[in-house]
Amino acid sequence: LPGADGQLGRADNRFVTFDNPLGIDPDDPAGQDDYMIVGGELVLPTDRPIHFALRSVDVLHNFYVPEIRAKMDMIPGSVTYFWATLTEPGTYQILCAELCGTGHSYMRGGLRIVGQDEYDEWLAGQMTRRQMANIPHDASASAPPAELGEMELYHPRSWWTKYVFSQDAKVIAVQYAVTAFGIGFVALVLSWLIRLQLGFPGTFTFITPEVYYQFITMHGMIMVVYLLTALFLGGFGNYLIPLMVGARDMVFPYANMLSYWIYLLAVLVLVVSFFVPGGPTGAGWTLYPPQAIMSNTPGQQGGIVLMLISLALFIIGFTM
Repeated sequence: LPGADGQLGRADNRFVTFDNPLGIDPDDPAGQDDYMIVGGELVLPTDRPIHFALRSVDVLHNFYVPEIRAKMDMIPGSVTYFWATLTEPGTYQILCAELCGTGHSYMRGGLRIVGQDEYDEWLAGQMTRRQMANIPHDASASAPPAELGEMELYHPRSWWTKYVFSQDAKVIAVQYAVTAFGIGFVALVLSWLIRLQLGFPGTFTFITPEVYYQFITMHGMIMVVYLLTALFLGGFGNYLIPLMVGARDMVFPYANMLSYWIYLLAVLVLVVSFFVPGGPTGAGWTLYPPQAIMSNTPGQQGGIVLMLISLALFIIGFTM
């Protein structure tokens, strides 16, 4: 609630902590006298226009009080608002009308509408941001109830869980990018060999017509599927989408991590196809049927099988 100056301080998701759940800018003077309401009940006066400014620190929510016909989305990284004049004193429930995750059933609070005198008395007993900052207390004292469970379960992460088996969207984005560029380098080498064969035909005797078809096929498949698709969706998507919507992470971090490891497995299966008898498939980078399984098509035995397994794993990973 605004303080004596009548202005709410600036807020940003970057400032959200357990001690500052509303993300108020600590350097904004206008926010120092704002009242911080601790607890699950909000008290408001009757017969005055109230400006509700709503924000979310994680995912999409919906502020809903049925009795006053107030309903508004709460969007990460943005402020939504509406005006209401409350005329009927009483106690009402504040609900979340958006299925927002496993803690959805706990997303509720209380709204008590009272007369002006009772409201002034209640407000005088609340503490400002400046006053709360000067009181030493545990982080859990001001943590939202839905996050207390996370605090109790928190434990320091090792190097493996932080950078290898990570559920952090930014780390996963880097993993996608590194893997995509790694397999992309294989496609780059294949493109060099293709151009050398075209520029100096007959010079490189190991590039037979069959091998040339295999190079063309694998270069196209890697570039379109395993490099560009993975880089844009897995790399740029994981890194930029949470920043664009103001969220702290993706919605399902574990599934996001699992998606990357399945993608990595698909890449490894693809690489193995270079070393099986007959080599990788040479059916063209769109795997034209029935050419892919004809007896005179390069890699029509093990190569095409591993290619299809790799593509199946890739699709499974990217549907997660």
